[in-house]
Amino acid sequence: MGRASELRALEAVLAAGSAEGEELLLQGDPGVGKTVLLDAVATAARADGAHVLRVVGVEAEEDLAFSALHQLLYPLLDQLPAIPAFQAGVLEQALSIRQGSVPGRFAISAAALALLQAAARREPTGGVREAGPGSA
Repeated sequence: MGRASELRALEAVLAAGSAEGEELLLQGDPGVGKTVLLDAVATAARADGAHVLRVVGVEAEEDLAFSALHQLLYPLLDQLPAIPAFQAGVLEQALSIRQGSVPGRFAISAAALALLQAAARREPTGGVREAGPGSA
């Protein structure tokens, strides 16, 4: 209720994103309705055939390495065979699926991007990140 302008802005970002990619950071204090808006735009994206990926920052996971990356990529792990074996191994190590030393951040970033690209080739993919106070 009373969020028509915000919802229109999110829908505009969604429409622009389907053509060439777009992002928006939705930020605000707890309880102001960010999740309701994100739920609405995620529903609209799914209705348009997009695979929606969501990451929610959880303070209790703040010290866990790659917890947000794990949330983002977990639904896509079935796509690991679609990326080079080295990159698949990097992600498996970073996400503690495979034993080994944690690879460097650049290798992890490149592998995550490769997995997202593989998933996007299969179906349109949209991402939603909910940020709390002090997030950047």
